[in-house]
Amino acid sequence: MKESLAHLAELKQDEPQEHHLEILGDLAADYCAELAGIIPRETDREKELFELLDYAYIGARYHDGYKITPEELKYLARCVELLQERTKVSCEEKMRNIQ
Repeated sequence: MKESLAHLAELKQDEPQEHHLEILGDLAADYCAELAGIIPRETDREKELFELLDYAYIGARYHDGYKITPEELKYLARCVELLQERTKVSCEEKMRNIQ
């Protein structure tokens, strides 16, 4: 996901100094509506998974108590892969329009 956001930052020529995914997602969706809702947060379980991913940036690096199951990781990895693919396609399209 960080790579995807870096692509968006290049287009905007700005680099957000933010780590909260909800805020970053809103910023990204301002530039590419297709990025909105890639990581669903409709059900309580989806909200838990989103929070687990959001906390991973700090939790997995600095807190020994951070835990994620293989199933949770697999689900979130699919979401991140989709986010990367949509970001890449969007950025390529915007770059073609610039040329």
